[in-house]
Amino acid sequence: MMNYRGYAVMRIRSAAPERCLNRLTEQQIPFWEVVRIDSLTIQLCIFYRDKTRFCDMVEQTQADAEVVKEFPGVWFFLLWLKRPVLLLTIAAALFITLK
Repeated sequence: MMNYRGYAVMRIRSAAPERCLNRLTEQQIPFWEVVRIDSLTIQLCIFYRDKTRFCDMVEQTQADAEVVKEFPGVWFFLLWLKRPVLLLTIAAALFITLK
């Protein structure tokens, strides 16, 4: 699935993983592609921007959250804005190379 907002594939391990799904719905964190791995583990996809809220919520329900895959999408480029020296270095390298 191509998603420009980015998404993360997460794995929840808990005695009652259904409780975590109910909490996700209560917290209005959208999720999709729910797959039951075994009786204690489920895997699902969430938006990349909701990853920290998701992990905090899972920890509150006394479960374990694991990131399986991350696809940051456009958020990846927005993270570069926090590193201006890196951006200037890349711009200088491009300028020198293309000169």
